[in-house]
Amino acid sequence: MERPPPGLYRLDHSATLLRIFTFKAPSLAAVVAHDLEFHCRDVTGELRLDTDGGDFEARAQLWAMCTRDGLLNRIEWAECQRLMRKKVLKTEARAVATLRGSLTWPQAEAPPLLQATLQIFGGPSREILLPCQEAQVHGSTLQVSASFEFLQSDYGIKPFEHMFGMFKLKDEMRFIVESRWHRV
Repeated sequence: MERPPPGLYRLDHSATLLRIFTFKAPSLAAVVAHDLEFHCRDVTGELRLDTDGGDFEARAQLWAMCTRDGLLNRIEWAECQRLMRKKVLKTEARAVATLRGSLTWPQAEAPPLLQATLQIFGGPSREILLPCQEAQVHGSTLQVSASFEFLQSDYGIKPFEHMFGMFKLKDEMRFIVESRWHRV
């Protein structure tokens, strides 16, 4: 696999998508409840590369997440953000997820490996290892895709529950990141 030239890269938020999946928990309302897919494009980040890898930091404004669920798509964008903060994130603060760590290229043909620390809402941080599913270099642009699963409770988040547990989500979540980085 071709490696990108060394230098400073910035995350292109218009070509980056963070998809977050939550899964319904078994409950009385399991027939009408369903898994949710959230999207977040409000992301920033920097990557400093040398010949063997580099260091990066990326931030996602989780308060700006929007669901792909048809019911919430009809709600005005500002109301959707308010619901996300109040009902799902349970905070009026502008919740941020921060991923910082290092990127290494294990072999010439293998995609890069991200070793990082994830912190959500300024709460506890956890070490994660992310093997990239895909990494492509186009001149001075690097495209990287990765995914990982985690437990909300590991980050101090209580899984969403409504109507005394009639509607609830599992503790497990999945992040899928499709990112594009441009050399500065």
